[in-house]
Amino acid sequence: MGKQRPRLTAQIIRDLPAPSRGSKIHYDGGPDRIHGFGICVGVSGHKAFILNYRFARSEHRLTIGAVANWSLAAARVEAAGLRRMIDMGQNPLIDSSPSGAVTMADLIGRFEREELPRRRPATGKSYRSIIKTVLPVLGHLPVASVTSADIEALHRRLSIETPIMANRVGTFLFGLFRLAIKWGLREGNPVVGIERNREEPRTRYLTGAELDRLLSALDGLADRQAGAIFRVLLLTGARKSEVCQATWIQFDLIAGVWTKPAAAVKQRRDHRAPLSKAVVDLLQAIPRAGPFVFPAGKDGAPRIELRAAWREVCRVAGLENLHIHDLRHSFASFAIQSGASLEIIGGLLGHSSPGTTSRYAHLDDATLRAAAERVGAIVRKS
Repeated sequence: MGKQRPRLTAQIIRDLPAPSRGSKIHYDGGPDRIHGFGICVGVSGHKAFILNYRFARSEHRLTIGAVANWSLAAARVEAAGLRRMIDMGQNPLIDSSPSGAVTMADLIGRFEREELPRRRPATGKSYRSIIKTVLPVLGHLPVASVTSADIEALHRRLSIETPIMANRVGTFLFGLFRLAIKWGLREGNPVVGIERNREEPRTRYLTGAELDRLLSALDGLADRQAGAIFRVLLLTGARKSEVCQATWIQFDLIAGVWTKPAAAVKQRRDHRAPLSKAVVDLLQAIPRAGPFVFPAGKDGAPRIELRAAWREVCRVAGLENLHIHDLRHSFASFAIQSGASLEIIGGLLGHSSPGTTSRYAHLDDATLRAAAERVGAIVRKS
């Protein structure tokens, strides 16, 4: 006989590792186990309670809910209820709503199971936050009957206090309904035509004086690892997630090149970024303790939390309204001041579209003004 699976506990669930690819299911064990009940862990680390079952000679998987939203005890009770439905000849994926239709909660569950594990960790975290907002409002509705008025009402309510979040919810739902159409669950996308709230891109960049104060504050920061992360962000223009999850294998410090894998970047293709000597020197001084350049704790997982260290840096440096992501903007600003073209900056930042880089065009005013002054000086002399 094979080794019996252990009964799932909160501790076991917390310790389940993310697979290197795809997803992995860990089934419940013990004498009172519910057949097919378990935990599905995605490559991003997302964990959800699931129930696998056979119905009409076909295999089905139903997502009960994310571990972050369900207790183990509540998930077991839900799984037991679903098992009773199956034993009575009902298919929970079809018969779980009064109308017998697939609900938005069912659709989101399928999205969490089939699509979310393929997203970047940062994207997955954002989607899970959005899902928590959407489910209480739309979860009970049949997918096929959701109207533009339903979406408009949700968007309008969110827009009162969180207009940007309202836009993000709209974008998520647009993609979700595209999948629903693809899967044959409805016709037409009810998000089409919903007017987005106006968004003004951030234009916060470090000045020369602010840069000096920032570097001085980093020199005195007690959290040396956080300080190194902030310096790499400032010197490369990379995104925080790219730096925090960077592994040593991505770097060729002899050639001075950082090759970011497609799975780690927004453009979904490998991004080969040349490194300055300042970055190479910084990285060479970091001791190697596992695959990640910036590990957190003894388990070797990548560093994620930087908010406390960033608040301390900004306090000491006297910097207001400066976000960590503004270091990326500042990198572009300094590159333009050094004479780099927008095309070069787009390549350094890994932009897939010139339009994305064009937001930095106004930073080149100083260069253009200097050229105009040179022309003016020539004209005055003639």
